[in-house]
Amino acid sequence: MTKIKLFIFELFEKYQGFRRLIVLYVCWLTTYLSVESMSLISHAISKGSNLLELSGVFLTVYGPLGAVMAFVSKLYWESRDKETDQ
Repeated sequence: MTKIKLFIFELFEKYQGFRRLIVLYVCWLTTYLSVESMSLISHAISKGSNLLELSGVFLTVYGPLGAVMAFVSKLYWESRDKETDQ
């Protein structure tokens, strides 16, 4: 049991596991929303919906997601640069 605790501690302390989990989660979220949006686009085209309103919905979803992706990547790369400078 102590080996597992030591491994988890090293993962989060030495190898920046928490930051990498956040980056992985944001990548997964982007992929999930992309797949779901493609299915929504195909459904809207087959039903003959107004695509201008649909583009507004995508802007509403992808605008904040893009900001979150930029923020997380900036935090990750800046903290990584600080560690290599030390």
